[in-house]
Amino acid sequence: MSFTVDEEREDWVEASEEEELPWHNLGMGWEAEAPLAYNARKEGLPNNYLVDSRTRTIVAKDLRRHKLDEKLEELLE
Repeated sequence: MSFTVDEEREDWVEASEEEELPWHNLGMGWEAEAPLAYNARKEGLPNNYLVDSRTRTIVAKDLRRHKLDEKLEELLE
């Protein structure tokens, strides 16, 4: 799951398709709960967090492509 700060649905749907995101992308805007909770304005964009849904803790941050695959393999062993 990811969020975007784009306000217009067309913008975030187009960006998700261009990036070939394999997960759901939610359009929310800057003032929505997720961008505020993850301090998106200060942290900058894009960034990503790998979250353990059982514990709701951040396991890793800013993993891209093969680094994300490697971390998932490590955690799922």
